[in-house]
Amino acid sequence: MAHGKRILIIDDDLTIVMILKDLLQDAGYKVETASSMNVMEKTLSSPPDLILLDMMMPGVSGVEVSQMLRSEARTNYIPIVAISAAATVEDMARRADTDAVLKKPFDMPQVLHTIERLIGDS
Repeated sequence: MAHGKRILIIDDDLTIVMILKDLLQDAGYKVETASSMNVMEKTLSSPPDLILLDMMMPGVSGVEVSQMLRSEARTNYIPIVAISAAATVEDMARRADTDAVLKKPFDMPQVLHTIERLIGDS
């Protein structure tokens, strides 16, 4: 069970954000959202238990966001799941040092399984 664990979704596609938010809230997670521009401010002020991060965003890419999070001692321990429809998502995820990859369109049971595997009942 989610037991109120907090997940931060960073994606520029509002439809994807809403689908993920509904799924995760129904599973018992507390869900917040951020843009690639305010993610550091948001994670430093209130660190989530896990971050779902789109790799392909305008402005600051998911790879850059992940590298920023990994370089900061106060956020480098947070599990990051790379999300993207790009064929090169695995390569981007490696460069971004993420903990897992989910390809769009999502398989909803896989989304929940991946999150449980990373933040389970710890």
